[in-house]
Amino acid sequence: LGKHILAQSFSNTLFCICHYEFIILYIALLVLVSVIMLLIEKYLNTTVRHHIFKRTTRLFTTNINNNNKIDKINASEINLLKEHYFEKQEPVIIENGIQHWPAIQKWSDIEWMKETYGNHIVPVEVGKNYVDSEQHEIPLGAYLDYVMKKDTKLDHGELPTLYLAQYDLLNQIQELNDDVISPFSHQDTNKFNIGKIGKGDLYSTNMWISGANTTSNTHRDPLNNIFCQVVGRKYFRIFSPENEEDMYPNHSVFNSNTSRVEKVDCSQKEFDSAGFPNFYNVKYKEYILQSGDMLFLPKYQWHYATSETISVSVNYWFL
Repeated sequence: LGKHILAQSFSNTLFCICHYEFIILYIALLVLVSVIMLLIEKYLNTTVRHHIFKRTTRLFTTNINNNNKIDKINASEINLLKEHYFEKQEPVIIENGIQHWPAIQKWSDIEWMKETYGNHIVPVEVGKNYVDSEQHEIPLGAYLDYVMKKDTKLDHGELPTLYLAQYDLLNQIQELNDDVISPFSHQDTNKFNIGKIGKGDLYSTNMWISGANTTSNTHRDPLNNIFCQVVGRKYFRIFSPENEEDMYPNHSVFNSNTSRVEKVDCSQKEFDSAGFPNFYNVKYKEYILQSGDMLFLPKYQWHYATSETISVSVNYWFL
């Protein structure tokens, strides 16, 4: 009996020792995993973000047909813009029209924007497009974190579509407003001044911030638009339908300025299957705006846009 008790005691002791060793091993594994996760996060906060634009250049590309390119002028040709493009209501690119803005250099550092202005609360659209989206208010820093992840291979399609669109962030953050020179102001008379065109009445100023591959539905606006590309690249396609019905506008009164066609690069067969057979033959012009470029987009012209990289833009709607 004594031997049996001794054996049982030894067995219990051995079990306790093994049990404690298992707990210690488990804790060690948790610590190791935590350390690895911290190292990965540190890597993402440095290497990935510092090289974010270099990577997206390879990730997102759009082939442009030279025959379909939107016309291009330079900032010194203000008279040509007024006498030809505005009068005929034709779109045109003003190459390097805002290259003198301080924002061109400052805003290219998205991490700096996040650290400097991240506590400001901003409205973002959540959904596949603005027709079917909901608006939520979140810190700008959290949104910029999303934008930076969306712009890399870290996004495997699991991220929802968020878009800071059509919001007057310049009015909310005066320091950002100081980084731009409105084409409606007279701060720099040697540069492009849109105030000399049309009635010169500025209706509103907005900022647009998005991650790569964020798309705006094909739609049209009731005001003339000067769209300024500050950071990254943005693709524009501007349509010239012979028949407005070929754009397949939404039947809803509130969304009648938006097309029901979501994907614009489809074959005739695909458009036929989707119920949009005439869309394939609608004529259009296109261009990829680079940082520093401006686009004059006449009122009521149907257009589609998508960000090829992280994109930060400012637009001015005017009469």
